[in-house]
Parts: sequence; C-alpha cells; structure tokens
Amino acid sequence: FLPTLLNSRQLTFLAERGVVLFSIDLLAFIIPAPNHPLVVNSPLADLARRIVPFEIETVGYIGLVPLALTILSLRWRWRESRVWLILGLLTAIVSLGPVLHIGREIVRITVENDLFPVLMPYAFIGRLPFLQWSRTPDRLNETTMFAAAIMGSLGMAGLLSRIKNRKIGWAIWLVVCLDIPFEYIVRWPMPTAPIPSSPALTELARGTSFDAVLNFPVTDYTGNLNALFQQTIHQHPMIGGRVYRDQPGALIIHDFLSRTITATTGSDDIAPGPTVGQRAAALAHFGVGRIIYQPEGDPDGSARAALEALFGAPVATEESLSVYSVPSRQSPVTDPFFVFGANWYAPEQWQAPTRWFYGRASVYIFSDTDKTGALAFTAIPGNDLRRLIVNVNGVEAARFGVGDWAEYRTSSVTLHKGLNTIEFFDENGSWQYVGDPRCQNGSAVAGPFPFDIPCDANNREARDLSLAIQNLRFVPEAAQYSAQATFGETF
Repeated sequence: FLPTLLNSRQLTFLAERGVVLFSIDLLAFIIPAPNHPLVVNSPLADLARRIVPFEIETVGYIGLVPLALTILSLRWRWRESRVWLILGLLTAIVSLGPVLHIGREIVRITVENDLFPVLMPYAFIGRLPFLQWSRTPDRLNETTMFAAAIMGSLGMAGLLSRIKNRKIGWAIWLVVCLDIPFEYIVRWPMPTAPIPSSPALTELARGTSFDAVLNFPVTDYTGNLNALFQQTIHQHPMIGGRVYRDQPGALIIHDFLSRTITATTGSDDIAPGPTVGQRAAALAHFGVGRIIYQPEGDPDGSARAALEALFGAPVATEESLSVYSVPSRQSPVTDPFFVFGANWYAPEQWQAPTRWFYGRASVYIFSDTDKTGALAFTAIPGNDLRRLIVNVNGVEAARFGVGDWAEYRTSSVTLHKGLNTIEFFDENGSWQYVGDPRCQNGSAVAGPFPFDIPCDANNREARDLSLAIQNLRFVPEAAQYSAQATFGETF
C-alpha cells in the first residue's frame, strides 16, 4: 500500500467520474434487488429500480432474517459482536457516498434560505490519495455484508443454544438456510447463454507454428470481451486484452498493429506508408501469426478489405469471426517506417502531401535495429506563432517556435529496435478554422505563403488545428553531415 500511495501521482489514470451514481441509496438497505421475484411485479418495483440504477452494482439489501439474527447477536453475544457492529456501521455509512440520497433524490437541508446537500463522510474520505481513485463507494457495502454475516452467525448460535428441542432447532436452522439465499436473489431466473462452438478457434488452439494472436478490429468494450472469451478457447497469447481502466500506453502495440494493417502504401502521405514486407516485419516482431477478424467492429467492411489485400483469403471463416494467416517474414527491413496514430487529419495537398494535427498527435516509427539520427519535417503554422514540442519515446527531443513555412530538424535521437512513439505537441493547444486553411494564403507572423496554393473556397468544415506537417522523415546520423550547398563544381 505504501509504494502505491507514494506513487499516486503516476496513477491518476485510475480516477473515474460517477461517484454519486455508484453510491448506495439509504432505502437500498431494506428493499430487495429490483429483479427479485417478490419485487419485480410488486408496487415496490418502480422504487427498487430507481434506487438501484445498476442491476448488480448498487444492491445493498441486508435481508430481514439476517437483520433479525444480527439484532439477536447484539443482545446475546455483545462482546463478540461489537467489533463487527462498528465495522458494519462504518462501511455502511461510507458506502452511501459523498451525499445522502433517499429514493435516488439527494437530501438537502435549508440554511439561511439556501438549500445544501447533506454531505456524508465519503465526501472527505474520497479526496484522499489512493481513495480518490475509487468511483464506487457502494462496494464498501460488501464489508458491511461480511460483518452482518458474522453477526448473523453469532445470533444463530445464540438462538440455537436456547432451543431445548433439537428437532425444532434443526427446523429453524433449515428455514434460515433456505431463506437467506432467497432474500439475496438479484435476478430470477438467472440469465444464461449457450457457449457457441467454434471449429475455427478449436483448430487455432492446435496451432504450434506461431506465438501470438491479434484480434482486429477491436473498437469497443464488447469487442474486447469477445476477444478475451475467444482466448479461453484458442489459448494463445494475444495482442490487446484490456481492462476497463487502461494503463497509459498499454494499448500502444495493438493500436500500432491495427493502424499498420489499414495504412496506405505509397507516397501520397507525408511519409511513405509501410510496404507489405514492412507490415509482415512488424507483425513478426511481436510474434503475431494469426489475426482474428471481428466483423462487429467493421460495419463498412474496410478492415476485411485491408486484411484480404495483405494476406489473401482467410484460412477459416465463421459467422462471428474469420482467421487470417500472417506469412512468415521473408527478408530484413532496413528502413524505418511511419504509421500515424491519434489526432491527425487525412492528407491534403499543399504542393506536397500535408497533414494537419491538433493538440497532441502521435506517430509510430518501427525500426529493425537501433538507429541514431534526427527527425526532419516541414511545418506550416497557418495561424500565429505555434510552440511545438517533439517527444521521442516520452523524452523531449526538440522545441520549436513555428511561425513560418519552413523545415525543422530535431537534435540527435535514438530509435530502438521495434516500436518507437513520436509525439507532436502544440503547447498553444489548437485553433479553430472554418473552411479550407489554404485560403488564408499566409500566416500572421510570416506573411504570405511562399507558394500559390489552390484552395476550396466553398469548404465550410470547422476543424481544430495546430500545425500542418510535410515531408516527415528520419535522417540517419551519417546523412546529417552531408553537404547542404554546391559551390561551382565542388562542395
């Protein structure tokens, strides 16, 4: 706990909103779950659904029989029960969240003609390091129920010790054992679903010629759950496999490989797209031998088209998935290649292919070996002076004031073998432009552009822009010192 507490600033990604919604309603302690068979069609149904907005998360029902046994334990076994009583009450109060609500209405009191919500202890506890990451105070109710279970057991023991007739004692014990599970039913009948058979995944499980599997595309949480379920069948390591609160950078490999598959090949971008051989090299680097295509994440069929263009027909096809085989790598790839990540717009022409980015934009560079060199690119501000930072693998490599259409080059950086992440960060944030920014014909700092750029005067699209980038490339260290000008016939 202490190392976690000391490094709390690095774990802020765990913070989530919704703490009030994921709190226990005071009435939830005495009203069963909304889908309980005795509640679902009763006059309590609407109230039960209101106080438990999530079918499982915010259920706090203690139960009538457990509550009665708890009271008996306090009367007959006070010495053993008092510690559990304190624990149960404390966690029950904290599980109510930062404000008191009854019937899902926040309780407010009047102070000098103004209404204020009734603050609960969690409003202060939830601001402490470590505890501020939890948006679900209702889960503290599990400790409340644990304390109630201990006190209920003590109450039952006290009751049975006072019943002289053994048969009556056994009958009471049996009734209680049947009643408590019934009171705690969350839903009846419990929903079930058949486990579908998958010959393709079964066959995949027998494969030994490859290491990892890539699920593609995985566009949402449901797609990820399907991928995790599929792994229980094929049993191979997988690229991806996420939890709800992703660690920063945890999905970089999956994002890079997914974008590598769909990247365009050729020179119609600010950096040449990866060739088929380069894509195979990247997949082989991470051990990917099979790709499971998930059609639910591909409504327009573009992902399937990209896979078939690269790998041909799938080796297995079912209604819910297809399996593609990734060819083994044929030859080494000597040149690093670029794949564009988040916050980039599609290429457009400014005498050369150009991409605008906004805020923080990521670029992936895959290299077959460690390489030292510099990143070079042309930047177009299109507005006022922009403060650009270029980070390489999380370390600042350069800082520029970009006010003119010009070429820029970072200091020497090292690309590691495999995947590298480049970040273009505009410290000014972004600026919004409606229309085609080429129609500005210049910037406020440097004046007119050095070239006449055709533009679309009818374009009325609103976009957040930072800088436009052209001719992005990695310049190896040996090439950085080549001659930059020719004098006569000599350098």
